[in-house]
Amino acid sequence: MEPWLVLSVMVVVLWGLWGLALKYASLNLEWQYVYVASALGAFLAYATVTLTLTLTGKLGHVSDYKSLGIALLGGLMGALGGLMLIIALRLAEASIVVPLTSIYPAVTVALSIALLGESVTTRKIAGVILAIIAVILLSTSD
Repeated sequence: MEPWLVLSVMVVVLWGLWGLALKYASLNLEWQYVYVASALGAFLAYATVTLTLTLTGKLGHVSDYKSLGIALLGGLMGALGGLMLIIALRLAEASIVVPLTSIYPAVTVALSIALLGESVTTRKIAGVILAIIAVILLSTSD
């Protein structure tokens, strides 16, 4: 199996467990506590990886400050999205909130095509349409 595919499957499993953990915590805690605890957990992961990269010499000089700033902005958007997810999970069922918020790749695909010049293919368009249909089916009540 291709390494990118193994990593992608791991992301699906980890993010699926993340959504479940946040919802479980939200059943008993106010969103502020869930967010802070989640942020601390993320910080532990980030600090461990950063320390490992530093100690192994894999972090060197960076000359592309624009891309570094965009990565920083991406982290900020991810953290704000996580905050909104936690609040939404407090207000509604995970079985509705998580599928609805999982449509974000459609935004990534559209923006990657528009801003990065990635190719538009019938398969990509069909995938986005099917994902939207899946989200509608998963996030609406019977």
